[in-house]
Amino acid sequence: ESAWASVVEWLLWGGVRVARKALKLAISIYLVWLTVYQGVFMVAAGELPSGAFLLDLMLRICLARWLKSLSTGVTAVIVCRCLPRVKPGTYARCSISAVVAEFKIDVFEGVQKAMASSPFLSYWLYAMGVEVYPLVGNLEFGRMNDILPDAFAIAACNSSGENSNGHSLDITQEAVVIRQTTLTEGCFVGNNAFVPPGVYQKDLMLGVATNPAQGSYGLYDDTSKRPLTVFGNPPVQISRVAETAHEAQPTFLNFIFRSVFVELARGVARIPFYVVPMFLVGSSVYAHRQLHLEFQTLFLLAAPPLILWATVAIWFVLFLCVKWLVVGRATESTYVTRDPFVQQNFLMWRLWSWALPIFSLLGGTTALNPVLRVLGAHVGEGTLVLNQRRYFDMDMLHIGTNAVVNTIKWQLHTFEDSVLKLYPARIGDGALVSHSTIVGGASIGDGATLLPGSCVMKGEELADWKIYSGSPVAPIS
Repeated sequence: ESAWASVVEWLLWGGVRVARKALKLAISIYLVWLTVYQGVFMVAAGELPSGAFLLDLMLRICLARWLKSLSTGVTAVIVCRCLPRVKPGTYARCSISAVVAEFKIDVFEGVQKAMASSPFLSYWLYAMGVEVYPLVGNLEFGRMNDILPDAFAIAACNSSGENSNGHSLDITQEAVVIRQTTLTEGCFVGNNAFVPPGVYQKDLMLGVATNPAQGSYGLYDDTSKRPLTVFGNPPVQISRVAETAHEAQPTFLNFIFRSVFVELARGVARIPFYVVPMFLVGSSVYAHRQLHLEFQTLFLLAAPPLILWATVAIWFVLFLCVKWLVVGRATESTYVTRDPFVQQNFLMWRLWSWALPIFSLLGGTTALNPVLRVLGAHVGEGTLVLNQRRYFDMDMLHIGTNAVVNTIKWQLHTFEDSVLKLYPARIGDGALVSHSTIVGGASIGDGATLLPGSCVMKGEELADWKIYSGSPVAPIS
């Protein structure tokens, strides 16, 4: 069987996966790049593309994005339905079942990445073999890594944050152990939380970056402890403000609005990555042709960095326009999950790739502070913000002067009882925080130090000039 497992592994990883990527590349080339190539030549010849040409290009970009997502979903369904179902149990490390399970996990993660938070995701999960019950429900599933669809079940009124981590497989040198994971009704999994196998009780809330495997919370069905909120490493039970209030079944108009809004946003997010370089490269070629021969070599040397900075600047200006014209300034407030503001607010996450280049170029310098300010954050003089690779609710952030903020996971909004809540977070003057998670409603005092791997929860206040560590956080000096 080991030899056959190697053949199956080669076919799946070297055949199916490569074919899937080749299909996506073919879609991009046929629908987008040939038209972009044509547009570059038009601009290079001094001809301004017509409105019809630009509209056609933008529609092609959106169509390519949707077709690639569709191809990802269809491929995943075919793979999961055609390959044998791998049930929970113990299998030899080099068995065909182990190879199939690992490949299905990879395919499952690809679908989540392409369709995270989409209202259609529950249908794709069901088609792949996940037990989704009921099929049409209040399912807000983000992205959960390392989950085998054949050993996963999820009920309605569930929410899963981005980059939470399951653990369907235990792999040793000789065996692969597959265990079932079941999220019953009303479960909430916070961002970066760890979800070990087990049956999770109704109305359980796992906090941000929580690892329930270090305790017994959530792995039993204890009706005397509903609703239960667990947070930390090791986990502790924290108070719940109110009983879980699941929203009513979404109306048809709710479903249509969100479907159109989410899918349109996914397509629109890619438009500047094609249109802006098309104009800049084409205009650069046109300018190069108009120069005298002695200046052409100098222009070729100067053009690439100028094109780079112009592209980054235009992308950021577009991002800024969407922020203030569509979303506006967010304030400390609460919104039901299906409030239109929720989708408007999360639109900025989908368009974050427009602003990421300028954060990468200016990160770790005080030149990034004005960028944060125009996006709504309050940042004092002399503060350094490093490695900010993810968007967050910038209107909720208050950083004092001369602080150092390095690689922080901001969680300035929470979903509590199917309600979006925004809370401001404060970092005092001269504070040093590094490689940690900060939740909205937290306050870090002047001169305080937060060591890597820590998590500051809502309502926690860190004293001035103290050193803190841990999750939950605690003073160490």
